[in-house]
Amino acid sequence: MKYFPMFVNVYKKEVVICGGGKRAIEKISKLKPFGAILRVVSPDLSDEILNLEGIYISRKSFTRDDLDSHPVFVVAAEDKRENERISAVCRAENVLVNAVDQPSECDFIFPSIFATDMLCIGVSTGGASPTAGIALRDMITNVVPHRIDDILSWLVEAREIIREKTDDKSTLNKTLRSAVSLSFALGRPLTESELDQIDVEM
Repeated sequence: MKYFPMFVNVYKKEVVICGGGKRAIEKISKLKPFGAILRVVSPDLSDEILNLEGIYISRKSFTRDDLDSHPVFVVAAEDKRENERISAVCRAENVLVNAVDQPSECDFIFPSIFATDMLCIGVSTGGASPTAGIALRDMITNVVPHRIDDILSWLVEAREIIREKTDDKSTLNKTLRSAVSLSFALGRPLTESELDQIDVEM
């Protein structure tokens, strides 16, 4: 596996999407929930792209000047030759690029994603089989508690409560792991008495 898994903050940062069809729409749908500023660059834009709200449109072919705004990365979702051209321009300027369905032209790939407000799970097979990645993601997310965001929010508070009771890092970590395991098993945050009981048992 040559792709290092890394979560990138794209909130209010520009991402350039080169393409005006279904493949571009697919990438837009994945990026939009993460608050990226999306700029679509393509001479041919579908009505679906044109009717999308909250994106910027440049109805033209991609050029080097489109990198002057310093996008986080570029997604090339045009035809094969155009993707290769876009990829070459981006790489010459050290801008990360994803060329849809062309692994050799990709500096990064999109994983199969499951996301809530506080959790994001990404699964990738390195381009070997996106279908397998989706199946594995579904298997993993099937065991995620329905109230995972409530649990994660509570754990921020629980960490501080436990920290007030012990200065020992090992005890803190063991107690937190036990709290996580129990809250996952119950599918909810623990009560104060349940958390206290874990502390006593440690």
